[in-house]
Amino acid sequence: MSFLSGLTLLTLSQTVNILILVSYILVILLLLGAILYYLPRPKSGDERILARVIFALSTVASGVHTWYYMIKFLQFSYHNYLASHPPAFGTPSLLTIGSWLESTSLFDEAWRHVCSSPLNWWWSEHICLFTVPWCAFVYIEGVRHRIPHLWLYPLLGQLMAISTATSLFFLALFSSPVLDPPIPRPRLSAQVYLPLLAAVFPVLYTPNLSGDVFMPNLLLLHLLVLIPFLPLPKLFALLGLPDLLPPAEEGSTLAPSTLLALLESLLFLIRSLTLLTLPPLGSWSALPSLLLQTLYAHPAQSSIGFDAVHVSLLLLLYSLLRRGSQPSKAGAYEALSALAGLIAVGPGVVAPLVFSGGLREKKNLKLVQKEVLKVEVAPRRTRSGRSYGDVKS
Repeated sequence: MSFLSGLTLLTLSQTVNILILVSYILVILLLLGAILYYLPRPKSGDERILARVIFALSTVASGVHTWYYMIKFLQFSYHNYLASHPPAFGTPSLLTIGSWLESTSLFDEAWRHVCSSPLNWWWSEHICLFTVPWCAFVYIEGVRHRIPHLWLYPLLGQLMAISTATSLFFLALFSSPVLDPPIPRPRLSAQVYLPLLAAVFPVLYTPNLSGDVFMPNLLLLHLLVLIPFLPLPKLFALLGLPDLLPPAEEGSTLAPSTLLALLESLLFLIRSLTLLTLPPLGSWSALPSLLLQTLYAHPAQSSIGFDAVHVSLLLLLYSLLRRGSQPSKAGAYEALSALAGLIAVGPGVVAPLVFSGGLREKKNLKLVQKEVLKVEVAPRRTRSGRSYGDVKS
């Protein structure tokens, strides 16, 4: 049968499900287009070309790699449906696709599998943990560098791949003008730090939940990391609701470094619990082969697992390149330290340390500048302790 004849046979529910899948892909393409359109344009003389090339290539590599397995997952799910629901001879393929999408929840199917066992969760938790401090970093540095429409990055990360969105944000950072003198990072309002701290708890509970509470918990995690980027005061005013957020006063705000330090402690605790709950393996030498088997056993697991691999590589590259136009010795030492952490506990725990490195550097720079200023303004004195001005008078 022709495509049009198959279209006329679709039920309303099947049509809606096909439109949802098509809309999902279109939204991803629109988000990619919007990010590239609003990407800051490097100024003439900006020598950070190497970093921009690397993060542009990593955007393509992570997107192609993770979505290769995402397409494999769609094929896997479709063929499983055909095996249990063989269509009658001559049934239009569009009608079969509509029936498959109507009876299958792809998002639910994928996430339930990647959280189904301790070894599966060993891979999947990396991305869940990493996303929380990464969203904090996107907000902190995005506001500081005045990168427009920051909400595009976490939304693309949720719909496509966190590693692809991370590559694009690093590309935006290295395309933004160098802040000279550095602009201080503003303190964070409750709208920013409360949802991000709360997002830690859905990550903690995800592998322990099943049944009807599994998806609401997962959706809560996706929502909480988006709240910092929403114009909540405007939404409250539009809906005629009172502003429930505390005023942005000194007592209700949090320093960026404090938020990242809190996240570091919480995420380390969660990752430690995960490592302690791994099943008995006989010996630790068997763990790498078991993890590799788990990574390749299911395409949904491969997609999220390689997403975690890519964000790990991105953390190393950012550590190496963030100090200037070329890799530095200090950057190499930081990258080696990050590598040790990635091997031990993974990107979710290492991310706050890498992201807060720049904050510590700027703080140290300010202290040095203050000391230099004190030396410059200090009056010159004689050996007796009197200033030269007193001697002359």
